[in-house]
Amino acid sequence: MTGDDDVCRTANQRPSGESEQQVSVQTARSRLLEMISPLTRVETRPLRGCRGRVVADSIQAKRTIPNHDCAAIDGWAVRSADMSDATDQQQHQLSIVGANTDADANPPSKAPVEEGTAVRVESQATLPSEADAVVHSKDVKVNHGLLEISRAYERGENVITVGDDIESGSVIFESGDQLQSSDLGVLKSAAIDEVTLYQRPTVGIIPVGEQLVQTDPGPDERIETNTLTISGLLQQWGAIPTRRNVVRDDRPVLRAAIQRDLTKDVIVTVGDSVMTGASAVSRVVRELGEILVRRVALKPGYQIALGVIEETPIVMLPSNPLDAIANSIVFLSPLVAHVGRFDQFDPPTTTGRLSQQISSSEGVRKLVQVQLTHPSHADSHPVVEPIDVNKMGVRSSIALTDGWIILPEEIETVSPGTEIDVYHWGVT
Repeated sequence: MTGDDDVCRTANQRPSGESEQQVSVQTARSRLLEMISPLTRVETRPLRGCRGRVVADSIQAKRTIPNHDCAAIDGWAVRSADMSDATDQQQHQLSIVGANTDADANPPSKAPVEEGTAVRVESQATLPSEADAVVHSKDVKVNHGLLEISRAYERGENVITVGDDIESGSVIFESGDQLQSSDLGVLKSAAIDEVTLYQRPTVGIIPVGEQLVQTDPGPDERIETNTLTISGLLQQWGAIPTRRNVVRDDRPVLRAAIQRDLTKDVIVTVGDSVMTGASAVSRVVRELGEILVRRVALKPGYQIALGVIEETPIVMLPSNPLDAIANSIVFLSPLVAHVGRFDQFDPPTTTGRLSQQISSSEGVRKLVQVQLTHPSHADSHPVVEPIDVNKMGVRSSIALTDGWIILPEEIETVSPGTEIDVYHWGVT
């Protein structure tokens, strides 16, 4: 920890190794992530709480699936030996057993398959005793209680045998796998009712500013809204956010607030001008840890600082809502994925045609808010209309935003009519 004399540094008297030089998004991310280890805490949860969670210990099936031979398709259970000579020219006839002799009748019969007979079955149903193949409906005709088959079937054709899907004791999910809704059904089928998971990463969000209030702003005051937006994004990305009360630009108070949240996996501050070493947040972070980055080639959002305190990452967001959103998308999302061992969040996209030229600066990654206009013809691409933030308020532009387009560092101009992907980050 540094002494009190260090807080008197000006912006031009930076600690050794701390640079004001603007760095690329990729460099900034790498500097932060290489300092942080994924969390190791685990918990055991019932299946209903496992969607989107990351498996901590490999999971072995407790049941063989299927535990009986079953039909792979809707059709007719038969004995393959009964129809070895069936062809298009010489159809073989089998007697349909059970009450149902109509191919469309329900439910199928549960009768056994004896020599010279056939029983209708549904996909995934247990195969009747003595049957060893399932005939597809396209290969048969039903005629007065007889099944006329136009080709021979091999033993095991259209049959799922015991253990074809999953063997008891086999590993069905590895440590690090992120469970989707469909995976939960697989786990239940394999007689798994609870799973050991990595805990979700926790994030403390600290709003900083003398003029911020939660309700009823007076003169020179404004409503604090950024933490609500950022909290929603963090929940979408799998984290557990905690929104803190507004903290003044006061070093001792801010220091206590940051130290309190060192119990979290990630700390986020919102507000204060972190672009200079004179800001209260910058001073406190330098006292307690290290600032890794304090200028990024990103628009909007270049006014961000990234640091680390006692192995806990701290993301210092600016107060402008657009900057805070852009930095959350670009830096908080991959950070949460890294700490929580999640797959990187992949937002849904829409492909549209750009209505007008957009430009950026060389070496800068640019995020552009857009609106989508859907044409009357279903086979036409939506029109992508960039939003001019200068012609409206920041919050109005956010409310009107349907999505974002991203111009990578190597692209300076995109022409009208260009097909372009619109990312729906869920911030509107």
